[in-house]
Amino acid sequence: MATFNRTISRRVYKKRLREGVKYVKIVADLLRGEGFTVETPEQKIRQIRVKYTSDHGDIHIMVGENIRFTLEVKSRDLEFTGIEDYPYKSVFIDNVNQWNYKKHKVAAVIIISQITGKMFVIPLSSRKHWRAEEITDREKHDRVQKYMVHKMHCITFEELVKKLKEKIVLAS
Repeated sequence: MATFNRTISRRVYKKRLREGVKYVKIVADLLRGEGFTVETPEQKIRQIRVKYTSDHGDIHIMVGENIRFTLEVKSRDLEFTGIEDYPYKSVFIDNVNQWNYKKHKVAAVIIISQITGKMFVIPLSSRKHWRAEEITDREKHDRVQKYMVHKMHCITFEELVKKLKEKIVLAS
C-alpha cells in the first residue's frame, strides 16, 4: 500500500501511483504470456501520515495457492531498450529506508522504460553489489539515500523468465 508523502503534492503522488500501476500491468501481462499465474495486489493511497510503509510487492508469481516469487516494478522516464543502452552506469533501485522496511522478500526488481516499454531486471542475487548513495531527488529537491547497483549486475527480462521457470520446475 502506498503512503502519501507530504513533501510532494497529492496530485503528483497520485499521478506517480497511476503511472506505476500502468507499468505493473504491462509486466504482469508479459509474464502471463509466458505461462505464469500472476497476481497484482491493488495499490491504494493511505490517508494516514507514515514516513515508511510496507506494501506487498507489485507482482506475485503464484504456484497453486502460494506466492512463490514477489517482483517489484520501477518505471523510469528514460529512453533505453535494455541493459546495454541504459544511459547510466548505475541503476537506482529504491530509497534505502523504504527498501529496508519491506516485510516481503523481493526476488527481483524490474526496471521498465516509460518511453520504449523495454525492460531489464535487477535480481536479488545482486544484493551484495548494492551500495547506498546520497542523491538529490528531482521532484522533492532533497537529499535521499538510495540503493544503486552497477548495470553489469543486471539481467534481461528473458533471463528472469528462464530462471523463474527453472525454479518453479525444481519446486514442483
